[in-house]
Amino acid sequence: GGGIRSLDYPRGLAWDPGRGVLWTIEHRRQALTRLTPAGLPAGGFPLQGTSANALPDAAAVALGEQGSWWLADRAGGRVIHFNADRSFNSAFSTAAEGIRGPVAIAFDPQGGRLFVADERVPRIAVYSSAGELPARYELSGERQPRSLAWDADRGLLWSIPASRPDRVELLRLTEPTPADPANSFNVERTILLQDIASFLEDELALAVAPDPAGNRFWILLESGTLVRVSMGLALQNVRELSLMRSVRGMAVEPEGTLLLGDGGPLGTVLRLSTDGSPVTSFTLCRQVDRPVAIRGVARSGQRIYVLDGDGEILICRLDGGLLGRFGNNV
Repeated sequence: GGGIRSLDYPRGLAWDPGRGVLWTIEHRRQALTRLTPAGLPAGGFPLQGTSANALPDAAAVALGEQGSWWLADRAGGRVIHFNADRSFNSAFSTAAEGIRGPVAIAFDPQGGRLFVADERVPRIAVYSSAGELPARYELSGERQPRSLAWDADRGLLWSIPASRPDRVELLRLTEPTPADPANSFNVERTILLQDIASFLEDELALAVAPDPAGNRFWILLESGTLVRVSMGLALQNVRELSLMRSVRGMAVEPEGTLLLGDGGPLGTVLRLSTDGSPVTSFTLCRQVDRPVAIRGVARSGQRIYVLDGDGEILICRLDGGLLGRFGNNV
């Protein structure tokens, strides 16, 4: 029962330790949306406003000092600072560093440093809160980030390489020395999505947000799925934030409601009310312990039949509980 809130193409992710919530950007709505640690929407606010703070293409968010927000404006080639009361604070351009379309941003509150990157440019620019440029890091090995997040406890920069979004890399930045005058970094740890869960093997990471104090982190996938993982890589929670991006089957129920097979990674079936609003859903991935790629949905009596891309037919109760399966893999 109850309505299901589906986010409008979420992009960017940041953990807010002061409020105990996550923040993401709903791209089409251009809204900053608050999520509980379990991924449930819990309010937010629109980003459009005056000409000073209008955001035509907000791509990433980072938490600043005293509960403020830093946002990357990809189309505007700048970063923008909002105060905790949602009022506009300041903005500065990143174009001089060749970062004309910033998509990744992270803030180090202890050092007052802002890390900004463009997935097309092999560079991380480091700014002060006033927009001054004290440092830059040239990246090698096609490691242009599509997401950045600062881990204050470990002094590490979490990054998703744009050319290899099947992984998260933890970078330790090193300061120049007489022997090595350039800023550089070491990859201290690489986390592959497939090492977290088998159903993530074909997924692509879009953003990452660590919570070192809670010994956990979140990954936002391109499919709109939010994954919560322990630092030891134990899967803790999975939630599809953006449903019905692609529909893989539909059936009309005797009650007049609709069953839709969602094209996301969890094998989700949604039940829509007569006015088209999602009201309930269930997922099949956990029940069969493997990825489920829905190709069709049907109902007969008190049973729901789901055709899987692996050639199986999954038989479920009306509430989604798995009753049985038959086909190629059984």
